[in-house]
Amino acid sequence: MLHRFCALNPPHFPHCPRRLARDPPAVSLPTPHEFALPAAAAPAPFRLRHVLPTNLYGTLPIADIVPQLAPAGCIGLDIWAGRWGNQREQIDALGHDRFAAPLAQHRATVSCYTCLDPGFQRCEPHLRAMKKFGGNQLVADVAPKILYFYAWQFGDGSGDLAPSKQKRQLPGIGPLGFKPMLAALKRHRFAGYTSIFMHPTPRGSPLHSTVKEVTAELNKARAFLERELAAV
Repeated sequence: MLHRFCALNPPHFPHCPRRLARDPPAVSLPTPHEFALPAAAAPAPFRLRHVLPTNLYGTLPIADIVPQLAPAGCIGLDIWAGRWGNQREQIDALGHDRFAAPLAQHRATVSCYTCLDPGFQRCEPHLRAMKKFGGNQLVADVAPKILYFYAWQFGDGSGDLAPSKQKRQLPGIGPLGFKPMLAALKRHRFAGYTSIFMHPTPRGSPLHSTVKEVTAELNKARAFLERELAAV
């Protein structure tokens, strides 16, 4: 730009070489589109943020469940307590400092603690664990907004059922269509947690006898939800 200006106004720039003033070099000026700001990046594809509900593993050891987080495609654990799954009590018995070790070993996190007994007094044991490991408290009857999506199918009740009927609660096995729900979650870019859920019966029983079999069942349901999500 200086060289071109010298050529047009040589008296005002005595330091500008006469040769340059007579024969300025070609200058490449940017075109208007080169001044434009880069286009905003396209939003990342919407994905469900799966958590691993420990109640599907019944009362199997929490130390065996933690390594299943990555194979199940989940971002964190959903720790259950009481008659549904006693992993929160297991953590208390193990000691919070000792429970931190397998979390670190498997790069696992605790996303939330599900408490179906309303009232903060009953939730207090969960809150103690939250202080150590983080996560959100889910109280079934006081949640003011959608934080947690239960991907839960049609069921034949919650009593003692044959294993084949129990599994009808899982996405992709029972008759419930998930596309309308998934379309709404996608439209609003739902950022809460998704739990592939069911109630094994009797309460506190695992869906299968080993953690790997439970995880395999969860992965079938997750694959179904991903296919349904891609179609909306």
